[in-house]
Amino acid sequence: MPQSFGSARIRRVAQALIEHRVGVVAAIAVVTVFFTVFLLRSRLAFDFGDLLPQKHPFIQTHNRYGGTFGESNTLVVMLQVEEGTIFDIPTLTTLIKVTQAMEQLPGVNHDQISSLAHRSTRWLLIRPGGVIVANPVMLRPPVNQQELENIEHIVVKSQHIYGVQVSLDKRSAIVRAGFHERLLDYPKLFAAVDREILGLAHDPKLDVYVVGLPRLYGWIYQYVGEIVEIFVGTIVLVWILLYLYFRDWRGSLRPTISGGLAAVWGLGFIRLIGFSLDPLTLIVPFFITARAVSHSVQMHDRYYEELGRGRTQHEAIIEAFTGLFIPTLSGILTDAFGVLVILMVPIVTLQKLAIAASFWILAIVASELLLNPIVYHYLRPPDAQVVGAREKGVWRRTTERLARLVTGARGRWITVGLAGAGLVVCAYFISGLKIGDPSSVSNILWPDHIFNVGFRKVQDEFGGVEPLLVVIEGEKDSLKVPANLRTIQDFQRHMEGDPSIGASFSLVDILTSVNMTFHEMEPKWGVVPRDPIDVAGYFFLFWTGAPPSDSARFFSPDFASAHVTLFCRDHEVGNVRRMIARAEGFIADHPLERAHFRMAGGLVGVLAAVYEEVLRNNILMNLLSFGAIFVICAITYRSFVAGVLLVVPMLVANSVINAYMGARGIGVNLNTLPVVTVGVGFGIDYGIYILSRVAEEVRLGQTTTDAVVASLASAGRAVTFTGLTMIGGVVLWTLSSIRFEAEMGVLLAIWMFFSMATSMTLLPALIAIVDPAFLRRGATPAKIAAS
Repeated sequence: MPQSFGSARIRRVAQALIEHRVGVVAAIAVVTVFFTVFLLRSRLAFDFGDLLPQKHPFIQTHNRYGGTFGESNTLVVMLQVEEGTIFDIPTLTTLIKVTQAMEQLPGVNHDQISSLAHRSTRWLLIRPGGVIVANPVMLRPPVNQQELENIEHIVVKSQHIYGVQVSLDKRSAIVRAGFHERLLDYPKLFAAVDREILGLAHDPKLDVYVVGLPRLYGWIYQYVGEIVEIFVGTIVLVWILLYLYFRDWRGSLRPTISGGLAAVWGLGFIRLIGFSLDPLTLIVPFFITARAVSHSVQMHDRYYEELGRGRTQHEAIIEAFTGLFIPTLSGILTDAFGVLVILMVPIVTLQKLAIAASFWILAIVASELLLNPIVYHYLRPPDAQVVGAREKGVWRRTTERLARLVTGARGRWITVGLAGAGLVVCAYFISGLKIGDPSSVSNILWPDHIFNVGFRKVQDEFGGVEPLLVVIEGEKDSLKVPANLRTIQDFQRHMEGDPSIGASFSLVDILTSVNMTFHEMEPKWGVVPRDPIDVAGYFFLFWTGAPPSDSARFFSPDFASAHVTLFCRDHEVGNVRRMIARAEGFIADHPLERAHFRMAGGLVGVLAAVYEEVLRNNILMNLLSFGAIFVICAITYRSFVAGVLLVVPMLVANSVINAYMGARGIGVNLNTLPVVTVGVGFGIDYGIYILSRVAEEVRLGQTTTDAVVASLASAGRAVTFTGLTMIGGVVLWTLSSIRFEAEMGVLLAIWMFFSMATSMTLLPALIAIVDPAFLRRGATPAKIAAS
């Protein structure tokens, strides 16, 4: 039993805190000031590198070659004419301006800009007399119809341009730019794009779309102010509901002190360890705040209850603290250690979040236990009529009726049966839960958001814009071997057979275009030359006069490494896995001479690594989280049965959440994983408070069933209020312009409801059925006989 720790000792702790209140408050104030200093330096920021599992071989490939062959943070700008083709002077003039503007964007990798109007997009011209020159296709706007026709002719005959930089229907052209991850400032880049690119004057019949990961994160930052407003509005609403429940402003003040102090410590600690919350994880602090409010409401409710029994203020403080010390401490520990298992995922951001969230939850100990008796000592007790009215109110009568219903001879079995049936239904929908992103567009924003509209437009025109990078790595000059180049070409054709790949590009496309040029553009010569000398000569001619950086983006100077870029239609988890499996299957069956394929970079390659790590660790994390909670509960009550009784309702609530995610198409990814993992133990404190109160009532001589009824009328009343209050507050999140925040708001509301519901129905029913012996541990023989 929790009280076996020693009620007398707990009373002495409470008494000591009150007697030494000045020293305790001073110590907590010093720590609070310390964390406030760091809190004031807090910032919201994405650190893309910290989102990646750095030990995964795909990420190692990305880190080694991303800066040269293709960053995963790529911005794509598409120009699309409403009528005709892009081959008119105004449109190509705008294309040049956009390309030049890309060069000026903050954090851009100048060697990774791809455009018809960029210097790296070249073609070969054979002049009379055999003179061969390699020139950029277009560095200035065309001035007449003949120049327009020449540019169009070059594009159509160049495999590395047509369908890659200019759409097959000639209505669209895109400009791609990679960005250095360490230099990315998403809000600054977003503003620069609006100003330098979208702000360009152009033909009103020309549409401009901007997509890509940097633009997506930029949009999220645009809504940070709105998220903060919703967060503040939620707190205000919760404060009002607390006031209405306790019928006293002190009832609102206590949870405010508890949640506020824990928040200062938690947010300050986050900055102290060098971790920055990103805008999408702002819902996690609300989750933790809900836990702090839950503990505060229980303590405040018990304090009022003791006053209602006629105790003096001092006696009520001591009794409330003594009765709830162990349940509160146990609830905090289960929450903290349940979150700490996120450390198992080898992703720095999630590991830092695990440490920060666990510390934040543990900080509730200071505000809820150390300060609690002192705060009550200084606050004037509520009026007697306020306390009396609460004890006779509708809320108490309702929870009593519910308790009698679910613990009745038939009600208890009906309750368990309904829970079992619910698990069966949940199992069906859980089968649809996916690891990763279940759709091609961004689920962070609403489907009709301008970003997703633009993304679909670009995908429709080019078949795919999200890059999957496969590196060819070998010895010096291994990429001059014709057999290797033909295998690379075969690999491209093989991968283009996948429905999620719209196009591909490699140095072979340049080589075959050059070969055609030397043979009067005959398509039959669009093949890899048989002689290594011809290969080397063609590449030399094509890049003559170009800066080394222009060719380095396609292959290394010693011809030891190059890449194949596959432009994917989406990053839906099933499609990503299929593409990776297709690529690995080809690679296994087609060895290269003095070289090898190396998987995988680009945005899709990076996401493939993330999906794999999340899948590998998701089940383990849940098992460890439930295991940690079970162990703490079993130790608290010195009973394995107690651990089972508390974990089963939580398991049902979590099953409902997983089923909801599966039914709604919400995948477990880097954005949702922190929320669902932080919430794994949510509601366990509800069960702990109820079970502890049942044990307390049994020790006082009541039967198990009567003890359950009394517990739900007291501790259960606070549980239902906390759950419904948090649900009411979460409703505001559904107003967010960010779909992810709105969906997580609904998810939290459902989670809170079922955590509350299972604690108030399934747990009492199980207690009534099992009637565990540990409930009577510590009771006197006379009281046991009476029960």
